[in-house]
Amino acid sequence: MFFKSPPATFSLRMRNSYYWFSKLYSTQSGLLTVRQLLLMLLLCTPLFLKAQSGISGTMSDSVSGSPISFGTVRLLKAAGAGFVSATRTDSIGHFILQDIKPGNYYLEITYLGYKPYRSKPMQLQDKSEVLVLGTIYMQGDKKNLNTVTVLGKQQFIEKGNNKLILNVSNSVLGASSTANELLQQVPGLSATDNGQMRLNGKAGVTVMVDGKISPLPAGELAAFLQNMPGGSISRIEVVSNPTAGYDAAGRGGIINIITKKNTKAGINGSATAGYNQGIYPNLTGSFLANARMGRFNFFGSYSYNRMRKAVDFKLDRNVQADGPLNFHQEMYFRPLFNNHVAKAGLDFELDHTSSIGFTFDINAFRRDRTIDDITHISGPSSKTDSIYETKTRNIKHLTNTAYNFYYTKRFDSLGHKLEINYTYSRFNNLDDRFSYNYYSRSDGSELKPSNALRNNVPFVVANNVLRADYTLPFNTSTTLEAGVKGGWIKQKNDLIYDSLSGGQFVNIPDFNTHFTYDESILAAYGNLSKRLGKYDLSAGVRLERTSSSADFVTSKLKVAYNYLDYFPGLSAARKFGEHSLKLAMNKRIGRPSYQDLDPTLIYFNQYYYLQGNPSLTPEYTHTYSFSDIWKGDYAITLSYARTTNPLVSIQEIEEGTNVNILSVTNLDVLNNLSLSVDIPVTITKWWSSYNNAYCYIDQTKADNYLGVPYDRHLSGYGFSTSHTFTAPANLKFEMQFKYDSPQLFGFNKMDAIYNLTVGAQKGILKKKANIKLSVYDLLNSMKFVYRYDYANVKATEARYVDYRQLRVSFTYNFGSKPARNRKSSEMDNGNERLKIQ
Repeated sequence: MFFKSPPATFSLRMRNSYYWFSKLYSTQSGLLTVRQLLLMLLLCTPLFLKAQSGISGTMSDSVSGSPISFGTVRLLKAAGAGFVSATRTDSIGHFILQDIKPGNYYLEITYLGYKPYRSKPMQLQDKSEVLVLGTIYMQGDKKNLNTVTVLGKQQFIEKGNNKLILNVSNSVLGASSTANELLQQVPGLSATDNGQMRLNGKAGVTVMVDGKISPLPAGELAAFLQNMPGGSISRIEVVSNPTAGYDAAGRGGIINIITKKNTKAGINGSATAGYNQGIYPNLTGSFLANARMGRFNFFGSYSYNRMRKAVDFKLDRNVQADGPLNFHQEMYFRPLFNNHVAKAGLDFELDHTSSIGFTFDINAFRRDRTIDDITHISGPSSKTDSIYETKTRNIKHLTNTAYNFYYTKRFDSLGHKLEINYTYSRFNNLDDRFSYNYYSRSDGSELKPSNALRNNVPFVVANNVLRADYTLPFNTSTTLEAGVKGGWIKQKNDLIYDSLSGGQFVNIPDFNTHFTYDESILAAYGNLSKRLGKYDLSAGVRLERTSSSADFVTSKLKVAYNYLDYFPGLSAARKFGEHSLKLAMNKRIGRPSYQDLDPTLIYFNQYYYLQGNPSLTPEYTHTYSFSDIWKGDYAITLSYARTTNPLVSIQEIEEGTNVNILSVTNLDVLNNLSLSVDIPVTITKWWSSYNNAYCYIDQTKADNYLGVPYDRHLSGYGFSTSHTFTAPANLKFEMQFKYDSPQLFGFNKMDAIYNLTVGAQKGILKKKANIKLSVYDLLNSMKFVYRYDYANVKATEARYVDYRQLRVSFTYNFGSKPARNRKSSEMDNGNERLKIQ
């Protein structure tokens, strides 16, 4: 059957599209340039609207009817075995093969755990025809994989469209982990234990949760991720080359953590209980459920994590002052964490093309620890002159609540849609420290009277985000994406210091600090993608107006910024047989966090403080990349990035007191040249692997830092290999090994680090349940050692945490039976042919 769209219909679509854009942008003051840009894009679009042929369809499971994401679709010539094109299904199982010449073809579709599908020969008759195949139902491969419907649907690591995906919910290795431990398993991602990250050698990675950037500074974000139960996470997406639709923050790439949400028909859910054994026993648990009835879908989840860690910290620091001073510091603490994550929400289908929904999230954790800290101080002879000892009781509460509302309208099945989303989130932090300080000589006699200090560091972050995104596919080869976004952040920090006097704590007004920070970011973007013959072209731009105000009430200092930036993104790809070569460029920004700006002295011990820098400015990065993708799977990427005014962490020594102050500063330039390789391999039907390797060279320069020029080069590399084995008797095995050579984070050089994790899963109770057993950090090699050598300071800092754990979990799945079971991989409806005029 043929469907023809007359020119008048298309013209009406064009007018309606411009009406939507003008409505979205005309109310945004100062953004006239964006409106003009989108108008130009629309006016130029007819130049690209040459009719294109293609083949589209949807891939689903034959038993449950659920869409299969990231399946491999290959098109071959009917005569012989000639390869023509390849793609992967998207998050809803849909695929499109574009710009196909008239001729006779057949499809090959594969996915781990399913029988390969091969279509009957099909014919494209002319260059303006689109062949719509409907839904292709994939049948589980029961002969080789007895439990494909439970165990074989997803690999742990998959390559999606322009992103890498860690499937956490069905993974053996992801069971009973925290978000931070899961990030350590991302191929190409190297991370410190305090939140700094590199992706394939590029620093400055932005972390998002459910598509929204976390407003927390690096240290607080690290604590948040270290206590986020893996049981609440569905998958982790890694975007190394973001388009204009993403926020411009993050010069190294974007990590998006997607939490769990069930949308299956009927009443469904799962319950998990886990036990982890390191030096101390730990408990985990989670519950996930939904009820989909008619137009309504009610869903909810809860995860709990109780854990105790053993942490040993050692610091050796040499300071060349009037005479050399040596500090040898050792800290021991055993923090206890209690973490709760809950989600509840409702989806409602207004009709078959539109829906609205609401979600409430809460993430709360408490950390309770007692820190024993002793520092030996010596002079040139290296013989201990004095000893400084601190005993600290620290209790930290961090609570994150979020309310989300959304509206989605789909105008057709080709991707024409409008999405509106509003989120309000609030972070509340209470961090109480009680420190008792003792001073003695090397012979044990008292050097000076002991004292006690109490400080409370509460902060509140309120974040409002409103965005609208519009996607308009003109045909199978041309798509326009546009949107607007507003983000408003308010942050408040009150630091209170008390000293013990006469048996009572008395406030020290000179040490108190009151700090507020307000920031608004208004953004608009447009992106036009086009397939032109063998070329895939994409051009976009994002405008962001940033207004910020920092008020240091105590010191009567105010710092305000108001600037408009544009962030272009361009890419061009061309196919050469089985190879697809791609050139891309983009511009990104890195803004200092409120903690980076706050000049408040945060006390850790007598010789160790944290202090922000109110004179910081944003950093800007231009990235250029070239990639070669072979057979749609294997990728090699060469990238060059140049960052001006890079934000780097530094250590400074206060004259007279020899106090070590951690801070942040802007240097002049950072150059990064990196090379990465991704190799997914299906070795047999029951054995698949994902392999990644990268190397890079960094150059950091400053004409004048601490009175002298700074020019430092560092090269690094890393690799990872992940393997999934699916066996009879409902068995599944996973293994991952990851190695990162020494890395440079600011002025700190981190020693090489590696990790081997293994796990097994057994399906039981007629596939309704499973038992998972894994060992994280089997070799006990996750040791973080940092080295600093610059100006008059040389230091080595080592942090040892008991990451190695034996983990066991039990999961039970319940739910409604599928409505129908298709016995073969058949298409749901006959082929439809669509001609585009």
